[in-house]
Amino acid sequence: LVQASDPESFKLVLRAYYKDGNASNELTLTIDNRWGFFIRDVRRIARVTGKPIGTETFPNPNNTARNWNVGGTDLGIVWEMEPQQYGIFFGDTFGQDFVPNAANPGPNGSSWRSNVLAFSTDKALEDGLTFSSMATDNYGDAREIIYGGKDQSGNGNLTSIPSAAIRANGVDYVHYFNIKNWTGWITNYSGLYKSVDNGLTWASCD
Repeated sequence: LVQASDPESFKLVLRAYYKDGNASNELTLTIDNRWGFFIRDVRRIARVTGKPIGTETFPNPNNTARNWNVGGTDLGIVWEMEPQQYGIFFGDTFGQDFVPNAANPGPNGSSWRSNVLAFSTDKALEDGLTFSSMATDNYGDAREIIYGGKDQSGNGNLTSIPSAAIRANGVDYVHYFNIKNWTGWITNYSGLYKSVDNGLTWASCD
């Protein structure tokens, strides 16, 4: 934390150090105590999921729409499974025909899955996050790990959203909540799933 020229401001200098001793480039954030915390000069360096939109020119290393039928998704719950092996849980996911709609950002596209799971060994994130694989079904598409009912009536099992994940004693756990209605975030229940084979298969912790 460095005092800026303005006495009401500070500069927060961030740098990540990797296990191999290498360091990332510095990122400087300006904190203005008069107005709160603002992040400026943010740029996109790579796409993580989906297809390029419009005139995008930054890299798309995973090509998830083509490779795993993931055209649009959300969240991105990351945890370390083993040294240099990471899992990334995503929430509601749609197929390669997904098209973003800012006016109606809910379900949009085919192949709706409540959640999907990617794996990565990427430690150098300056050029984006690259997946090594995803948990797939028999067709090679990213498969739903935690069942979501897709009942859009507002009174049933709508979807199951991962919210945190961790490895403990060699077992991977993911916490999730099951949504009844997004209006008011009304939930049916929450729970845990676990995997004892490095994320290949999962079962409910009943």
